[in-house]
Amino acid sequence: FSDYLSMINHLLVKKNIARASSVAGKTKTIDMFIVNDAFVITDFPGMPSTDPQVDGMWKGKWRPLIKDYMTQVTDIRSFIYIHDIRWPIATDEVKFNKWMRCSFQIPSFLLLLSKDDKVDHNRRLMGLNNARNKLGFEDKDRHLHYCSNNSLSSCRRSRRLVLRYIESVLGFPDSSDDVGVLPDEI
Repeated sequence: FSDYLSMINHLLVKKNIARASSVAGKTKTIDMFIVNDAFVITDFPGMPSTDPQVDGMWKGKWRPLIKDYMTQVTDIRSFIYIHDIRWPIATDEVKFNKWMRCSFQIPSFLLLLSKDDKVDHNRRLMGLNNARNKLGFEDKDRHLHYCSNNSLSSCRRSRRLVLRYIESVLGFPDSSDDVGVLPDEI
């Protein structure tokens, strides 16, 4: 189950609005979700894996598809990169992030470390340092820890923080004014 798609469902308080396959390489499209007629969340195909067929599809089809999207859409406000905090950063992730940062004018980057509820404090800190160092995230770049287990207060808080981040990059009024465009309650 894709971290990003579970995040979309969790953020929008909808079940199965975004679906993912457990088979690598099945996603062949860029999926867009219009939220409250206010903005669009875009989901790219997954990163290459150790499967050579998937790697070939990435280089031959998906990378050009993402490049076309990124050069044709004129109002991209943020790029949220989701990484499972339990795993080390792969070389392909480093290349992809560098490509996104160097090739396109994106005003805001967010590193979202998923599965935060699955690790202890030491592993969380190691995962954060590994991701920030390898992906070249500097002190000015934001990161958030994320999990979608609604029974944990830290996961409900992480959802609210991501909602606030999205609202801030979209230029919506301070969410403390209770005028947010995303659903606040689960």
